[in-house]
Amino acid sequence: MSIADSSNQCLTTDIAGESLGPGILHDAKIDLQDFAVIASEWLNPSCDPGNQWCNGADLNTDHIVNNTDLLLFANCWMDQDDQPPTPDPVQWALDGEPASLMDFSIYMTAEPVTDNWFSSNVEYYFECTQVIPHEANPNIHSSGWQSDNEYRTASLTGRSEYFFRIFARDPLGNVTQPSVILSAIAGVDTYPPLPSKSAWQVVPTSTGTTANQTLGITMAAVQAVDAEGNPVEYFFKCTSHPSFDSSWRSDPIYNIPDDTPAWNLTEPLIEGQEYTFTVLARDRSENNNECELSDPAIATATIEVVDENPPLPLKTAWETPPEATGTTEDNILGIIMSAQQATDPEASGVEYYFACTSHAGFDSGWTDSRHYNLPDDKPTAPDLIEDETYTFTVLARDKSSEQNECDVSDPADVVADLFYIDNTDPTPDPMTFSLNPSMYPHPGDSTYHHTMTATTAVSDSGLEIEYYFAATGDDDADSSGWISTTVYDYSFGSSSSSALYRVRAREVVLDRKGEVHHYNETGYSGWVTNY
Repeated sequence: MSIADSSNQCLTTDIAGESLGPGILHDAKIDLQDFAVIASEWLNPSCDPGNQWCNGADLNTDHIVNNTDLLLFANCWMDQDDQPPTPDPVQWALDGEPASLMDFSIYMTAEPVTDNWFSSNVEYYFECTQVIPHEANPNIHSSGWQSDNEYRTASLTGRSEYFFRIFARDPLGNVTQPSVILSAIAGVDTYPPLPSKSAWQVVPTSTGTTANQTLGITMAAVQAVDAEGNPVEYFFKCTSHPSFDSSWRSDPIYNIPDDTPAWNLTEPLIEGQEYTFTVLARDRSENNNECELSDPAIATATIEVVDENPPLPLKTAWETPPEATGTTEDNILGIIMSAQQATDPEASGVEYYFACTSHAGFDSGWTDSRHYNLPDDKPTAPDLIEDETYTFTVLARDKSSEQNECDVSDPADVVADLFYIDNTDPTPDPMTFSLNPSMYPHPGDSTYHHTMTATTAVSDSGLEIEYYFAATGDDDADSSGWISTTVYDYSFGSSSSSALYRVRAREVVLDRKGEVHHYNETGYSGWVTNY
């Protein structure tokens, strides 16, 4: 029985003998040297990984060398490896047959082999069997035994044909049968361009539109590159309608009917008809080495309705011209603007482009929003400079394939400044009365009036001041509400009853647009009776 025919158990039974080389433990034979190890460790009960399972004698790794191990050993007695690696004979690798390179060398690859005993620890021999025209010693072009399954032989004679076959062997010298003999001619390009399979960069696509009113189909191949530096050409074949074949061309883009050879174009494209195409790339060496054919792709010749109209209004306009938004409250310079809503008659959708024509870095890019806020909408924009003037335009276009643009808006300037926001309360604070509340009979209507005068409040920003006179219990019926005068005169009716009053003031803080931003309020005065 040979190792090649035996179970894996016999492969682990070789536990003694001189190593045949790197990665090979022993001599690939089951003999007395191996039995001596079994005998020396007999009945040792302390086998473990630390002592390599009693130097390999504990074949079943049950921590003792006993009859079980001896039986396993006996089953492999005098076994040895006498089989070559597989596959046998050796095979050429896929795309590994001898191929000539332009530097007058030939490159080749064997399909890797394995050995039942030595696994991938094998060697290859690429033998040159013949050269045409005749050379007396073709073997000078052979590889010799080597561990690499690839071989390149150089300094060959141009236009000579070199024939090769491959052997493989294991460390014991078990040699396979030779591969089939294949050849290559030195100095002649035998490699196709890359990628090895032709492919579509742009699948066949109809180009007919209502704008050009012409049926057409366009397509593009993935650009192929020849490693040997030869030019590459392409053949676009219409497998369903040969009249639209391209002929060989250097351009990887093919447009029908413009690029179709006149001598081949015998029929027009028909609207609604499907057309099937493949593309093939090859180099322009004398061998015209071809790639694999692409997958087929289908295009339907159609007339696409194309939007040729820009949105309305035809001239982009400002809804809100650029205005500064920075305040002393947030201390952030900002600019905000809005375009007038544009509408596309073909409902293709609209997008806007806000351009800063005075300073780089502030353009919005195309955006669906007609509102643009700096810096929030463009965090990568440079910092705005205080008191600098910035000029903007806005442009609208539709989102059709034609991207029809309106006319650009008129330019608009804005100064980036910080608007002062007063957060200081008026004075005096708390508020006081300049004339305390009092009561008097009104001569005209026989009623009693309560009258009082607040101290004139002062705003350090000169803002409008309002006053609030509150009656006992903050009763809204008797209170003044916020009024702009310092005097409050209130008809209390026919009763001469007393009441308590207090007063406070506030200033009205406005924003850039003149709208109320907030109020700065004083505290109330103390309560004062009208007696």
